[in-house]
Amino acid sequence: MAPAHTQQRLLGLVVNETAGVARRERDVLRALLHNCTVTGPAAQNRDDHPDFRAHLQGRISWVAAGHPGRLARLTTMLEAITW
Repeated sequence: MAPAHTQQRLLGLVVNETAGVARRERDVLRALLHNCTVTGPAAQNRDDHPDFRAHLQGRISWVAAGHPGRLARLTTMLEAITW
């Protein structure tokens, strides 16, 4: 049991009221997508993922799994990147 005012996590999801990704992780993904648009995806692929676009799509799906409404906005940001 944890108090309601603390972040209750289970398998990487915050499960206080509904299951969802932590705000920090969501903000980091949005910043990464923005930076890819500004500086290009090659500059942001710091871990040398062989298919960086698929990696980003997977992270978007992870965030959108808890809140489907975020899928459209994040996908729009992904499509704005010049590959």
